[in-house]
Amino acid sequence: MVNAVETSILNKIRDLSRMPELVAQFAEQHGLSEDVVFGMNVALDEMLSNIIKYGYTDDAIHEIHIRLSVSGALLVAEIEDDGQPFDHCAAGPVDVDAPYRAQPDGRGGVREGCRPESPGHEDAAGSRNTERNPWN
Repeated sequence: MVNAVETSILNKIRDLSRMPELVAQFAEQHGLSEDVVFGMNVALDEMLSNIIKYGYTDDAIHEIHIRLSVSGALLVAEIEDDGQPFDHCAAGPVDVDAPYRAQPDGRGGVREGCRPESPGHEDAAGSRNTERNPWN
């Protein structure tokens, strides 16, 4: 059984449509629940669309690398891109009572805030950004 699968998409919204099938097939191989599949698809759609919409200042084609793996009962997604880094911890708090569109700097989708126990980590390593998020 394959414990990880990797793919790349281009920085085009249309490429997001490839992800749900990949997640579903991988989760089925590992006996993960439909709730895990749904949650991971929502998370991937949010993270990848934010990278595509806000991560690039040019019109060039960029590759975004995605790796799915299983760690115990967790489905883990790792995303690597060469867009502008976004550190949601440095961006300040999100007003969860304000309308989505009223959030500054495109932070309407960032609801977790910055907590030390948060599993996601964005690391600007050289010219690459890496985000790792487990889902169960």
